[in-house]
Amino acid sequence: MGKAKTKILLAEYDTFLASLLENELERAGFAVQVVHDGAQVLGQLRTERPDLLITNLILPGMLGFDILTEIKRDDLLRGLPVVVLSNLSQPSDVQKAKDVGAVAYCSKQDTTVESLVETIKEQIAN
Repeated sequence: MGKAKTKILLAEYDTFLASLLENELERAGFAVQVVHDGAQVLGQLRTERPDLLITNLILPGMLGFDILTEIKRDDLLRGLPVVVLSNLSQPSDVQKAKDVGAVAYCSKQDTTVESLVETIKEQIAN
């Protein structure tokens, strides 16, 4: 019997990018579920119990910073590794995301799918 696939919840409003990432991450061996609205993230995390969350910081319904804050406050979700994938790349945005619980921060303009996969593998191994 094979090892269960690592489950990832991807929160991304851009449907084209979300579809591209979903396909590439599944090709890399991950099980991926996508949500496009920040308001859906916490409910999905509680019901689906993924191994890792990848989230944009700018989402309709609930901003990524607020999602991170809620995860940090929730006893059930607190240990979930969260990777931020965002166009916001100011040092203050990166630091704020890490302060509220992001384990890694990837700038969309500087991140390849391959480097995102490596980041995910590093975080799952920790």
